[in-house]
Amino acid sequence: MKNQGWIKLHREMVNWRWYKNRNVKILFIHLILRSNHEDGSYENVTISKGQLITGRKRLSEETGLSDREVRTALRKLEDTQEIIIKTTSKFSIITICKWDDYQGKDFIKDQPSTNERPTSDQHSTTNKNKKNEKNDENTIPPPFELVKKYCNERNKGIDPIAFMNHYETNGWRYGKGAGKPIKDWKAAVRTWEDHRKKEIQEKGIDSGQHPGQIIVDGTIDAKFKTD
Repeated sequence: MKNQGWIKLHREMVNWRWYKNRNVKILFIHLILRSNHEDGSYENVTISKGQLITGRKRLSEETGLSDREVRTALRKLEDTQEIIIKTTSKFSIITICKWDDYQGKDFIKDQPSTNERPTSDQHSTTNKNKKNEKNDENTIPPPFELVKKYCNERNKGIDPIAFMNHYETNGWRYGKGAGKPIKDWKAAVRTWEDHRKKEIQEKGIDSGQHPGQIIVDGTIDAKFKTD
């Protein structure tokens, strides 16, 4: 990736949970700087906006953090769902879960508060915000927070992290062979729900199974665990 252009850094970041953690903050800002600003590919692997190909050694060299510091910072970011890491035999693909929130929306400086603007302007702003929210919902890959919210609202036992990891691995495609690109991620969530329901009906539920778990070959598979 060429070192050109710029990124957005909103003042709200001072309230971020890791803001006072030097290593995590340095690494996360670096990941935003290095991530794709538009869709691309590498060795026939789709690299979407908000993603980057890297490794711990490279991150250590680029940030000046030790390998251990990088590893710890990545784990913290992954644990709090700031990033998703997909590891292959050659490299790692890191996805910034809220990339669209950080870089996909315009933050207007010195804009009067809503109450100070004319009523007609307020209606225009409201309609624009609704349109932006609708556009975010149609984005592929979708922002992680939207997937999480949708799965939680439907409460059918689908783990949003497992869902995101699955389709990141498959380049947001489905079907045999190269597959077809996913156009409606909400429909994909509902398909997962149908598959999960069928598995439960086929495998059955025993007294040791909890909501969001599936019986696989006589054992509990926690891939869809929600608690």
